[in-house]
Amino acid sequence: MGAAQARAFIAQGADVIFGAGGTTGQGALQAAAEAGRSCIGADATDPAAAGCLVTSTVKFIDRGVRSTIDEAAAGRWSGGVKALGLAEAAVGLGPFRRSLPNDALRRLQQIADELAAGTLSTGL
Repeated sequence: MGAAQARAFIAQGADVIFGAGGTTGQGALQAAAEAGRSCIGADATDPAAAGCLVTSTVKFIDRGVRSTIDEAAAGRWSGGVKALGLAEAAVGLGPFRRSLPNDALRRLQQIADELAAGTLSTGL
């Protein structure tokens, strides 16, 4: 499924494929590598990304812990599931392993900004 979707995105002109993780993400990364496209992996050690990896996602677990501690210290803590993402600076991209054209880097930043602002949806 991930490989087929990545190939569809590539056919539409995608320059960078993000394999979000799991076997679906691995398939997307493998398709990107086979097509000579750049990719972003969810796991820097993912062998499927060896030929295309530009960077990997980073999860800043400490920021989630810090948020919980701050809420508890302020008397606002409550149990339950809390989602933290780009808007909370809890996830991001790791160091780049190879360079991308400036226009691609600007587009990645634009996508991140739009996701954080809630003006771009992933469809999930």
